[in-house]
Amino acid sequence: MSRRRSDVVFNRKTVLELAGLLLVGVVLFLATGHPWLGVVLPSLRAGWRSLRTAAWVFAADPDRRRAVVGGVFCLALGCWKVAAMSATTVLVMVVVAKATGQLPRMERFAAVMITLTGGIVLTSLIGLLATIGARAARIRLWIHPALPEILGDVLKGGDSGTVPPGFNHAIFVLITSLATPALASAGYILIQPGSVLRAMLVFGLMVVLVIVSYGFLARRIIADHPSQCWGRLREAEDGDP
Repeated sequence: MSRRRSDVVFNRKTVLELAGLLLVGVVLFLATGHPWLGVVLPSLRAGWRSLRTAAWVFAADPDRRRAVVGGVFCLALGCWKVAAMSATTVLVMVVVAKATGQLPRMERFAAVMITLTGGIVLTSLIGLLATIGARAARIRLWIHPALPEILGDVLKGGDSGTVPPGFNHAIFVLITSLATPALASAGYILIQPGSVLRAMLVFGLMVVLVIVSYGFLARRIIADHPSQCWGRLREAEDGDP
């Protein structure tokens, strides 16, 4: 099987698993009325691969500084995916509940939303720590939930895996880490009594600050290719034409 075909099958399997768990979650919610039952399965599945990859990086990378920074970034990515899938699941549950005439009890969603907010805050804190570590260690990061399959034996000086590089998911962590504290601060200012113009000006300045900070940091800690982070990727001689 070629690397590209492996990538397609890998992604299709993951999407189908998440869709199936999302469906199960919605059914559990409709049957019990408890939204957290519907959120747990798809959210944990969404973040599991990234959390597993974090453990793999900690254990497999011989460069300990890179292992710590890369592993923490993968951990933050796992938290990000849990929060993102939780938000998606809650949205789907609310839409389905209204479509079926079962008005959701919002007090039951409160615990889920608090957990979701906590996940976003945790992602931001972990991501900020990892960003500071990457900048201090002068490491450019390239992370992906399928990093073990992408790298293969590269960390041992061998051939790369069967899954080709995709999108650098470190971008998600960096954006969330910068945007969450900035938007939280702007939101706090917006709800304070005072001039609306002043509040909007502060909000605009926060957005500009996030954009400028991302541009500055992305050039220094976000890699364009896995080889800029983990070393040269070599394909095995498998006899494919």
